[in-house]
Amino acid sequence: MSDPGEPSVSDSGGGQNGDGDGHGVPGVESGDGGSNRGGRVAAIVGVVLVLIGLIAWWGPWRSTSDTGTNRTSTSTSVPENEGPIAPLTGLSVPTDQGHLLDRPALIAKVDAASEANPYIGLELADLVIEIQVEGISRYMAIFHSEDVEDIGPIRSARASDADLLAAFGRPLFAVSGYNEGTKAVLDQADWFQLVSFDVAPDEYFRTPRKQRPHNLLARADGLWSLAQPPVVLPTALFQYREPGVHSPGLPVAGFTARVGSGATFAWDDQRRAWSRWAHDAPELDLDGDQIAPTNVIVLDTEYVQSSADVTSPQAITVGSGDAWVFSDGRAEAGTWNRPTRTDPWDLRDPLGGPMTLEPGTTWIVLAVEPPTIASAEQVSSLPAPEQT
Repeated sequence: MSDPGEPSVSDSGGGQNGDGDGHGVPGVESGDGGSNRGGRVAAIVGVVLVLIGLIAWWGPWRSTSDTGTNRTSTSTSVPENEGPIAPLTGLSVPTDQGHLLDRPALIAKVDAASEANPYIGLELADLVIEIQVEGISRYMAIFHSEDVEDIGPIRSARASDADLLAAFGRPLFAVSGYNEGTKAVLDQADWFQLVSFDVAPDEYFRTPRKQRPHNLLARADGLWSLAQPPVVLPTALFQYREPGVHSPGLPVAGFTARVGSGATFAWDDQRRAWSRWAHDAPELDLDGDQIAPTNVIVLDTEYVQSSADVTSPQAITVGSGDAWVFSDGRAEAGTWNRPTRTDPWDLRDPLGGPMTLEPGTTWIVLAVEPPTIASAEQVSSLPAPEQT
């Protein structure tokens, strides 16, 4: 199949849509298509030493047993005058918008190149998964509890996507295209409904705001209208803290994480969120506001050669590994476990207790190496969004 208006040539994994990124990004370290597991011991030891330094500065780690409060929310009750709880954010949805939760999740593959910034609709995603493609990052944006009109820029699928899609019930999957190998992988999966450009061309269009191939957008309402039975709704992936309960982690000003492209997150106490920078610039929405999720989860992820394309990496997202949860302006280290593709990520602290999130939006970073803590001085030197 072809991405509209693009030549029918392989894009190093994106395939016959011509939306590929067969080049490195200037100033950004490229991935090698796989994670160097053998060299990770030194890196992990380095992170441990950093955390030891933080402990000396801020005091000891607080465990689940010494906070004096229940860290997780197990209540299913809904406060008076508030609607149901959105499973992917833990937030209450207004009563008059509760019907939004009766639809499947819509998952769009979104461009992460510098040319994609500012983004269209990305700020309304309940969850975003950052995943490596050919030396750079792509985003899987999961929409469910918010009204969103247009989404983009839309890009192509990879073999890694299939196992991730299975965690969201039976979602709709919006992509610009795929190569033959990736299409074969997707065709073997029956746990999502494909609403790609070739399936629903009328629900995609090109915006004059951006240059090809970074300008393909999807109409969310049109794609949702194509949902076919059986409708399988998404369920909660993580545990959320009760109001007033803080993260037991150590306060941090920010951190960097590398998937393919590198990114920096800095804590914004006024917004109670982690503002994001990539390609040495703040990532923005169309209104000029900075993309800032409430939580960020960094998962130590192995990448192998793709089963669909020898030039593409494939993320191993079923299994286990190290995990870092950044929430409430704090960092907490532990592990992740996901036994099967339909399971959520089980996040555990060193004592075996659950690592919990603040209700709100979350970015999941499938990283090739441990995150690096940024100092307050480093955070203060990050470029500010331009005033509009």
